[in-house]
Amino acid sequence: MFASFSLETFRLGLSSIRLHKLRSFLTTLGIICGVGAVICMLSIGEGASEAEMALIRLLGTHNVIIKSVKPQGGGDVSEARSQLLEYGLTRFDLALIRETIPHVKQVIPLREVAFEVSYAANRFQATVVGAPPAFFQLVHVGLSEGRFLTDLDNATNSQVCVIGQEIRNRLFAFEDPLGRVVSVATQTGMIPFVVVGVLERVATAGLPARGTGERDLNTDVFIPMSTADARYSDLQIRISTGTRDYSRVSFSDFYVEVDSLEQVLPVSEMLKAALASKHTKQDYVVLDGVEGPGMYMGTVIGVRALSGDWWGEGEMKFYLDGDTEFPTICGTGAEDYFLAAYGMYEFQTPYHGCTLNLTDDFFKHPLVSMYRWHGPDPIYFNQSLKATIQQIGYRPGALFERSDDWCSTAFWYQIKPISKVPPFPDREARTAGILDPNKPWKKK
Repeated sequence: MFASFSLETFRLGLSSIRLHKLRSFLTTLGIICGVGAVICMLSIGEGASEAEMALIRLLGTHNVIIKSVKPQGGGDVSEARSQLLEYGLTRFDLALIRETIPHVKQVIPLREVAFEVSYAANRFQATVVGAPPAFFQLVHVGLSEGRFLTDLDNATNSQVCVIGQEIRNRLFAFEDPLGRVVSVATQTGMIPFVVVGVLERVATAGLPARGTGERDLNTDVFIPMSTADARYSDLQIRISTGTRDYSRVSFSDFYVEVDSLEQVLPVSEMLKAALASKHTKQDYVVLDGVEGPGMYMGTVIGVRALSGDWWGEGEMKFYLDGDTEFPTICGTGAEDYFLAAYGMYEFQTPYHGCTLNLTDDFFKHPLVSMYRWHGPDPIYFNQSLKATIQQIGYRPGALFERSDDWCSTAFWYQIKPISKVPPFPDREARTAGILDPNKPWKKK
């Protein structure tokens, strides 16, 4: 019964299709187009997702990338001045990250040392980068020909290089690049490098919207880091249309590999704080955003001096009741504000003193803690209060700006409720970089 009913239904369906051929054709066409559109959209979405995943794999899900950013301005001979612009990541930064930031597996530094390569009569604007062998594994880039840089290349200062696909196409369009010699410009002439490898064509290693500067591996030439150190100084000179731009930068990038995905964000915050303390070169803000009336009663300040020479020439400033550029009260140096008169040493009185002045084996850098109570001389304000101290040091012959690691506690009274309270960092962030992990106490 059911079989005959199904057969009759099928026959009626075929008869209906034959009677209404155009309508049947349009219906079928609509179904095909609809299904095809869905398949196309899914394919486009999957393709876009794969492209994004390729970028993420290139960046590395466990990697934090730090770049040197050139500030505006520089040395321009055409304007009748010879000014050297110093900026960017330094060797001290590299040691600071390796020795003091927790959860870091390795730090891969890169050095941009030249910006033009040539082969025979062909020249190409490219970035010549000093890199350790581990860089290629860290960013998961493959080879199309030849080999990567090796530890032996690095140990022997070899004049070999690995080039990107775009350079291969521009300089070696009709020949095998392996074993060919490219020339890289220096301040004193040209240096030959033998091509030992060619990278696969890869997507760029980042976009500004993702917080990393763009590095197009297709237009880079990679040489051993030891060769870059031996052959090139930190001084860079770029010549274009009759002008010369002088700059001094030690490293262009740090690729920081974190030991787990959960620690990437905390480590990036610690890196930001550690490098900001070294590079900011701005007045340290003790207190800000206070609304009057009220009175300021005291300061406790701790300093971790990150470089040599004397650190305490900065002036303590109090901006009262709408002060902007110039403060109402401006001191003559940290040593004077804490009433040490000359230098800093451990001493204690009821209203001022230095309770800590350590340079022993437990600490990577000197640690100083000072206090000043304004009981006899409170600082009154009616509308607003901001307190800062300059980061200025002294070396024989001159004062200079510096960036140290500061912490502080301010004491004041105010009538209005407090409306702005900054977030309080956790213990790991507060102690990052203070204790030296290489000292014997950690092994006990």
